[in-house]
Amino acid sequence: MSIKITVLYDNRCDNCHLQEGWGFSALVENERNKILFDTGGDYQAFSSNVDKLKISYDDITHLLFSHRHWDHITGFKDVIEKIDSKALLYVPRTFPWTLRRQASSRLKSKVVKSFEEIAPNAYSLVLKGGLFLYEQALILKTPEGLGIITGCAHPGIIHIIKSAQKHLPEPISFVMGGFHLLFQPGQYCRDIVKQFQTIGVQKVAPCHCSGDHLIRQFQDAYGSNFFKVGTGTVLTF
Repeated sequence: MSIKITVLYDNRCDNCHLQEGWGFSALVENERNKILFDTGGDYQAFSSNVDKLKISYDDITHLLFSHRHWDHITGFKDVIEKIDSKALLYVPRTFPWTLRRQASSRLKSKVVKSFEEIAPNAYSLVLKGGLFLYEQALILKTPEGLGIITGCAHPGIIHIIKSAQKHLPEPISFVMGGFHLLFQPGQYCRDIVKQFQTIGVQKVAPCHCSGDHLIRQFQDAYGSNFFKVGTGTVLTF
């Protein structure tokens, strides 16, 4: 069962016809579901990208927000109004109740407290990422193992990977998204790359808040199993 991931919003562009900006958003598709994960940090840019990529809000089956920070929840109300009313909304604990209330008139929503299946071969993992902050990662089962998509990885990217494997003891096929290591020193980042290799992560696609220095280190360490990510990138696993 292949998984297609289209990056709708990121700090960098991989398509000159699209707009970049601080934040992250991706559309995750398989033959049964289309999961919108976050909506970036500028609604006008996000909406323009969605239109240019010819993505229909009517086809989205699940809407997930990783956490409450502005660069992941742009245009929350507008997206809620456009998305199909049968879509399911999943948010982590401590997600603003005012936003959940805005969505309640149109969508069924669920606050995930720890770990649960949200669709066949798709899971939500929620971990504490700071004072009064919890973050939701998307875990996917693939033929090669688990795929992990993070918004900012505030709980720690290694902690997220190991927690996912505790719930689903399988190899890690890929890890993608923001790793929240932008301001970490070089040696710390080198240790993170080594831990990825020790765990056996097969492919990596760091972006958003990962940091250019970390991205370069992953590229050097992973070679052809490193994927450069920007707005408009399409990956298939």
